[in-house]
Amino acid sequence: MQHARRSGDAIATRIVGERGDPRLEDADDDESEPRARQRVVDRSHDHGGVGRPRKGRLLCTGASNDAAEDGEEDNKGARWAPHEWESIPAAWRGDRATRPSSLPRAARPHYSGSVSKPSLRLLVAVHDVTPAHARRLEVLYHLLDELGVRRYALLVVPNWHGSWPLVEYPDFVAQLRERAANGAEILLHGWRHDEVGLPRSLAHRLRTFGRTDREGEFASLTPVEAAARIARGLAALRGAGLEPLGFVPPAWLAGPTLPRVVREEGLTFTEDAHAVVALNGQGQRIAAPATCWSTRRSWRAAGSVVVASLRLRLERARPLVRVALHPPDADVPAVLASCRRTLVALLERRRLTTYRELLLEERSRVAAR
Repeated sequence: MQHARRSGDAIATRIVGERGDPRLEDADDDESEPRARQRVVDRSHDHGGVGRPRKGRLLCTGASNDAAEDGEEDNKGARWAPHEWESIPAAWRGDRATRPSSLPRAARPHYSGSVSKPSLRLLVAVHDVTPAHARRLEVLYHLLDELGVRRYALLVVPNWHGSWPLVEYPDFVAQLRERAANGAEILLHGWRHDEVGLPRSLAHRLRTFGRTDREGEFASLTPVEAAARIARGLAALRGAGLEPLGFVPPAWLAGPTLPRVVREEGLTFTEDAHAVVALNGQGQRIAAPATCWSTRRSWRAAGSVVVASLRLRLERARPLVRVALHPPDADVPAVLASCRRTLVALLERRRLTTYRELLLEERSRVAAR
């Protein structure tokens, strides 16, 4: 398409220049006509879905605040058609086109099934999986599909912000079950993710400062409160036909008793920003720093891109690293491109693994002592 082939700077400016209501203009059926597109950079975890795609529209936007206030139920798990994904400007998707043959040279060993350092491992996770972010999630899924990543974790929030219960979105849930059947792992990621209705003491504010914008649901819960929310979340996921393997607290923030609480609920692991905690007899911590990005402010987005690049060098020899993708990463072209570059570089050197494999390997290692 002519529009998708314009210069990268012009495209990026077009995509992120508008800050208002992200309504998209109707397009003609004539493919030769230029199509108007505008894009909203949503730096908060708001209701991120839009209606089912129509031919000739660039989707994957956040819903307008007006729509959310009117109580409109946007997307219930609609998928993108291939022609819609191809219509996204290459500057937004990343540095290259989406065909494996046009990937950067560094990514090609991944497609041949070999990596330069098979002893080094990589865990990939998609956080904040909820119908509220269905459009953004489709962008991340396409990115992973493009790179041949089929085995990753889906961190599911059963009732995002108290307004998006999974039971009301059967199509979205069916897609999660399909991805789980194809190799994805399901993890519980809080009950509603945010802190609404919870006391925010000075200690809590200090603990969460700079790490989350009131999205640390488990940061200050008592063990009893944490257990109740985990049990409620497990019931919701299992009722939807999803069997979670572990629990990851929102923003990786929780009290020191969380591993015990998670173990008592029958799950096999939890994690924080620095390690995976295997819930065996000793609660073994497996060092695994997580690379993630921030999009709440433009300076944070730029800084996280720089940090991700530095971490590739600093953690080059670490046995295990994690990449954590979040739906708002799809809103900022530079961040989405950085996610792609990071994955390409890691897939060249590392063997993709899963939490289940990691826990089995850890159990075998402990038993062999």
